Amino acid sequence: MKSQYEALEAVKQAGFPVNPNIMLCRDISEVIEYCRRWEEKRNSLDYEIDGMVVKVNEIEKQKILGFTGKSPKWAISYKFRAETAKTKLTGITVQVGRTGALTPVAELEPVKIAGTTVKRATLHNEEYLEKKDVRGGDFVFVEKAGDIIPEVTGVSLPDRRKGLKKFKMPDKCPVCGEKVFKYEDEAIRRCINIKCPAIVEGSIFHFGSRDAMDIEGLGNALVKQLVSSGIAADIGGLYELDVFKIANLERMGVKSAEKLIENISKSREKDLSNLIYALGIRNVGKQTAEVLADEFGDIEKIVSADEKRLAEIDDIGPIAAKNIKDFFALPETKQILEKLRGAGVNMKQKKKKAKDARFKGLVFVFTGELEKYTRGEAQNIVKSMGGKTSSSAGKNTTYVVAGENPGSKLEKAKKAGIKVVDEKEFLGMIGESRGGKNAESKKKNKEDTLF
Repeated sequence: MKSQYEALEAVKQAGFPVNPNIMLCRDISEVIEYCRRWEEKRNSLDYEIDGMVVKVNEIEKQKILGFTGKSPKWAISYKFRAETAKTKLTGITVQVGRTGALTPVAELEPVKIAGTTVKRATLHNEEYLEKKDVRGGDFVFVEKAGDIIPEVTGVSLPDRRKGLKKFKMPDKCPVCGEKVFKYEDEAIRRCINIKCPAIVEGSIFHFGSRDAMDIEGLGNALVKQLVSSGIAADIGGLYELDVFKIANLERMGVKSAEKLIENISKSREKDLSNLIYALGIRNVGKQTAEVLADEFGDIEKIVSADEKRLAEIDDIGPIAAKNIKDFFALPETKQILEKLRGAGVNMKQKKKKAKDARFKGLVFVFTGELEKYTRGEAQNIVKSMGGKTSSSAGKNTTYVVAGENPGSKLEKAKKAGIKVVDEKEFLGMIGESRGGKNAESKKKNKEDTLF
């Protein structure tokens, strides 16, 4: 078969279901027109769609175009405009996230959007609320951002009744009642009470997430029960749980409780970088956590580091440095660390001796898409060869590796005089070629998935 269309026809002849609305277009204007027509009649289908997929038809041309690390270059999705509906806003409530951020939420008269009934929608933050001038009792326009998250996009002013009052964000946390703060550089009010139940729930759930301590079975519903029942007052309390405390909770039992305790116990051995990320420090993501763990190797050294020392590290900067220092200075943080230490949680970075140390002392930054590896895979290769990676180019950066469609990091690197290499040069540095065994295997796997 020489084309995508032929392949689909062959599959249909073999008795497999094929979407009856596929279309072979002669040129791009025909593609655009077909997408436009389906955007108008999307609601006539028995199922929900949020766009179309446009593919190059000829298989040989698909092979020439190839793949990025994530997707084929010969196919692209065309997203329809988000579906909008008008409904009445019955009230505005405020929810508290794991970082203490207060988010206004629109409570709505139920309305159907993109196949689901929407009763609540985000209003993002205080500035967004003021800018849109949304008031309880208004008729508002709601859409799903990316056809997923409902949000209020505007107000139908002609429908506004007289006397509707502007909503005022609370000065006290709606969950714990403590005073909330709004920092100058943020559009968000925050509860900073580390013992606030909403923050405790969020922090425990985050602590057990996959990129953190990876505690399987520690779902949101279970976390809510642990906190509301007083069984776990903070993340340190997880290591004080026993089977009998958990087994009687809703939708649990002895076997589920035993498995959870086993998974919690396994998490004690996680790397320091996992623990740092799991603590939920503001502006400290997974990459920054790895940088801190590699730089200091011991949580006590991070705790005792001053703000200037932290800010000098690539990937940290003054804002994250202040957040890190402030976090570890809190008495509550010290108590939690003491609990974790007493429970036998690992607080040192495990030494990973590189078999190949060719990149020792070198720092790499990746920008754009690589053809052979994902960015994460390429970063792991650098680390396995003794090097370090950073998410931003700085004075300590040795190389910037530029793939396709590079971002602002490339221009920054050029202005700073940092050495820039392309993917071919990088593969040469690690002793591979673009068309090596791994690339062929990856390419073959993707070609096998034709549709």
